Amino acid sequence: MRCAVRATMLVAAGALGAVAPAAPRAGANDPRQIIGLYSVPASACSLIAAAGFTVVHSYEFELVTADDTAPYVQHARAFLDTAHHCGLRVIVGLPREWLRDGRKTLIRDSVRALRDHPALLAWYEDERAEEGDLNAVLLAATVVSEEDPAHGFIIEEGNADNALLDVGRVRMFTYYPVSRDSRRSPRLQTCSERFPVNSLKTPFWPVLQAFGVDLIQGPARHDLLSPTPIELQASLCSALVAGARGVFFYPYLHPTTYDPHRGPNGSYGAYRPLPEIAPALWGAVRDCAALASRLFDLLAGAQPSQTLRIARAPRGVEVGRWETANGTLVIVANLSTTASQVEIVCETPAGKLDWITTPAHGAVRDRDRLTLLVPPTSGLAFVLEAARP
Repeated sequence: MRCAVRATMLVAAGALGAVAPAAPRAGANDPRQIIGLYSVPASACSLIAAAGFTVVHSYEFELVTADDTAPYVQHARAFLDTAHHCGLRVIVGLPREWLRDGRKTLIRDSVRALRDHPALLAWYEDERAEEGDLNAVLLAATVVSEEDPAHGFIIEEGNADNALLDVGRVRMFTYYPVSRDSRRSPRLQTCSERFPVNSLKTPFWPVLQAFGVDLIQGPARHDLLSPTPIELQASLCSALVAGARGVFFYPYLHPTTYDPHRGPNGSYGAYRPLPEIAPALWGAVRDCAALASRLFDLLAGAQPSQTLRIARAPRGVEVGRWETANGTLVIVANLSTTASQVEIVCETPAGKLDWITTPAHGAVRDRDRLTLLVPPTSGLAFVLEAARP
């Protein structure tokens, strides 16, 4: 099936599609998908696992300042035990102070003490990388490479330092496109605009925005607003079109009353804890994670499509396509506040169109031509089967 895609601007209406949860994909070396949640206290692990997430992160043990490994190892092991009991894996942060001060022996001994834990997914560092402390990042990467290459090292860094592009097993970065300014602009930022993913020499797992100052109190980043469900789904689709094969969400679970370790007077750094996550926001995160799970299932083993060509797409609209066992998977991310028309022209008649996002969006079929009406700020996905004889 050979196709060409032509997209032009068109005003159209549409709604966010819900998706049924899919079971995690099994595999020999990486038995579950990477659908993670940031800043999770141990007391919330059962909730997170029940919601369909597979990986968690916590800041708790990164803040250890002791001169020996015992407090860090004890704290991290307790968290790993809880996560393992709930069927979760963990990206384990290394103590920031040790990295900053070059405490190689403490880092090495801690990696040795925890590397055989079944819940460990990888070692992780964000603060030193974000601040451009190349020596600290390379120290951690070297120790992990020597002591635990099986799990490897993950960097979260949003500045795209050229010296770090090939360091570690995976790159993470925050993708937070929704702000007061962006709500007034004609479109949101795409994932590839946020970070130059094409220059990376490693896979990448973006952290999707799932909070904002309208729901999180505190002085930091007053420009960020909580994304709507359709904005969250659009950012997921943009990340997948860019090449992400794992995603995290950051709904600021830690500053809530789940966290027994928050600071004096109930504060968590610059933030005051919330009594709970807003139900609508948590529901949007869960729905988006379920959609990610379904799409990762289809993308497993898929290859970029050579039979469907993008002829043109308006600015802010991205189209990805992959050949799967079931047909051609098409993901459309419209980050524009204007709806668009996506036209797929096939040299041979296309077969059945199976929507992944539901309800089915506007589509007009005319033999070898399929015209999609893509709502503003939306993410769509479907499988286009080859026509049967």
